[in-house]
Parts: sequence; structure tokens; C-alpha cells
Amino acid sequence: MGKNGLWGKLTIPVLGVTGEKFSGKTLLVSMVDPANTLMIDCEKSSQTYNIGYKKRLDMFDEMSRLHPNGWKPADAFLWFSRLLDSINPGEYTVIAVDPLSDIEQGLSDWVYENPQLFGKTKAQFDRSSGLYWGSLKNYWKNVLGQISAKCQTFAFTTHMTTTFKGGVPTGQRKPKGKETLFELASLYLELDRKIENGQYQLPSAKVLKSRLAHTSMDAKGELQIIECLPPRIAQVTANKIRAYIEKPYNPAKIKDSEKIEPETLTEDQKLLIRQEIATAEAETANNEARRTEMVIAQTNSAAEARKAARAKIETLGGEPKPMVTPGASGSHAHDKLLLLKNDMNIPEAKWSEILNKRGVKSAAELTPEQAEEIWKKLWNVSAFSK
Repeated sequence: MGKNGLWGKLTIPVLGVTGEKFSGKTLLVSMVDPANTLMIDCEKSSQTYNIGYKKRLDMFDEMSRLHPNGWKPADAFLWFSRLLDSINPGEYTVIAVDPLSDIEQGLSDWVYENPQLFGKTKAQFDRSSGLYWGSLKNYWKNVLGQISAKCQTFAFTTHMTTTFKGGVPTGQRKPKGKETLFELASLYLELDRKIENGQYQLPSAKVLKSRLAHTSMDAKGELQIIECLPPRIAQVTANKIRAYIEKPYNPAKIKDSEKIEPETLTEDQKLLIRQEIATAEAETANNEARRTEMVIAQTNSAAEARKAARAKIETLGGEPKPMVTPGASGSHAHDKLLLLKNDMNIPEAKWSEILNKRGVKSAAELTPEQAEEIWKKLWNVSAFSK
């Protein structure tokens, strides 16, 4: 531990560590103050290191004990939340979660399943993803704040994932997890670990975010800020971070080892990107197929309902109009369009705008060709937004 506290002259309330597989994430969060650390292991990554934690909890063991017949991610989040409630402030200097992704997934499911706790309904969550994500983000920020208030450092790890733009991979990698993690982090590091002579070397770290700085007022009353950490920390350890806090790097004399190296994708990273592309393409195809089946089923159901209504009119002696069989000119195209319009919850003002562009006031006035054209445009938007 540092001379003046866990980190020396400064504090690190929230420490985030990300990186590819085998980059040393678990070891870095473990070496801060193991004798006073609560390690919440969510993938058994710390089990074989035999590190002398004050306490280590294995999420899989705990969940199997509590739910011998199986459990869902939301159950894991509830376990995690109750665990936090049981911890006394100051009981541990470090609370570490490795990795945090399973807990976050459970949080996402739990919030969706309990909209009433956020003053919402499930229908509102379904209609507006903004309401759902807003509720989730605010609650997650509250939970993370509670953790950091009970210890000197809340440390978490995340894996990396490929970034996509317009459904196409960019070739870049980013930390998994909600943006709330990045917002709250006092220090967020991305580890990389080289192999030389067939052996793993100590990991180095790109500093993604740092709030570590010494400040003072000069003779003119201007605030002077001295950043502690360089853009890159070679052979990073907890003590190396403490050393930079004690004696910050000099930007005017920055070492080559402190500079960020040009990024190049490894073969493993390229393989991960290809796998994620294949998964995304398969999910898109499955979603489109399911949506097509749903629209067809709904269309057929609507056609049957129309038949029944017409038959009832005739039975009552009404003045029926000529029947239009499903698939005949105009009927199928209009049915598909109205079903998709209702499914997408298009506001009436927007719907009127769409119709006005074609010189009509109702969908019934559209030609079959116009109805089909609008359906295709809406379908392309809908297929990639849900």
C-alpha cells in the first residue's frame, strides 16, 4: 500500500481494466491490496492463482448453491445486489469484480423484467428503448456508486469486443460494457501482453482515461494541473501506478515506452472479428425470417377476420361489397402495410405525412403498387432497428 493510503497521495475510487484474453486483467486488479480485497470471481479466472485475498466468492459456485435447478443472469444480478447490501463500509479496501459483464447482463434482464420499479410498464419499455436504457443506466450508476462508497477502490475487468458501424465491423476493438462504467472510472486501462521467446511478458497498459493529477495554484492565481500518468504504462503493476502518482511523468521528456504504439490487429483479433461478423449476419438473417413469418401469419389472420365479418354482414341482411380474396390486387399489399405500420407504432402525424406525399388521405386510397413501395421502405427500417 502507498504511504498515505491505498494509492499514496491520490485516490482511485473506480479502476477499470480491459484487454484481450490472457492480457493480465485479473492479476492487475488482484495485486492492488490482496490481503484486504473481496474478489467476486465471475468466470473462475482467479481460482488457480492461490492469491491470499481477504475473501473470494465464486459466482458460479454461489449461484449453483442457491439455484440447484438452474439460474438466469437476472438471478446473478440479484445475488450481487444482496451481497453489496451485506458489506459494511471499510470492510475491504478493494472490491473487485472479474469480469463485470455477466452482472451487467443480469442487470439488463432484471430492469426489463421489473419496469414498475422505475415507474414504467413493459409496454412502455417495448415502445421506447430510450425509456428502458435511461432507467437501466441511472440504476446502474446508482449501484456502482454504492460499491465505491464502501471501499477505497472498486476494481472491475471487462473483455474486448469489435466495434460496428452500420452493421459493418470497423476493425477496431473496444471494452465491453455499458458507457456508465467509463463515465465513473477514475482510471481505465487497456492491457496488452506481448510474447517474447515463447513466454508472456508483463502486460503494458494504454491509459484510456485518467483523472489522476496533482493541482496547485501559481503566484498569479492560475490553477496548475500535472497529469500523473503517461499515455502508456510499460510493464504495468499497481506499484508502477503508485510510483507515477508519487512522481508524475514529464511530457517534455516522455520516454518511448510511455508513448502509444500504432495499433495493429493480431491474428487472434482478426479471427474474433470474423466470428462476430458471422454471428451478426446470422442474427440479422434469423430476425428477418422471423419477422417475415410473423407478418405473413398476421396477414392471413386479418384475411380470415375479414371473411368472417363479411359473412356476418350477409347473414344479417346487410349490403355487402364485393369480396376481395387474399392475394388479389390491392388486398394483400394494403394488409401487409397496415400490419407493419401498427407493429412499428408509427405516429399518426408521420403516417399522414407519408400518405400526403402520395396525394392520398388514407391507406385505402393507395394503389397496390404504392402500398408495396411504402411497405418495402418501412420494412428496411424496421428490420434493422429491432
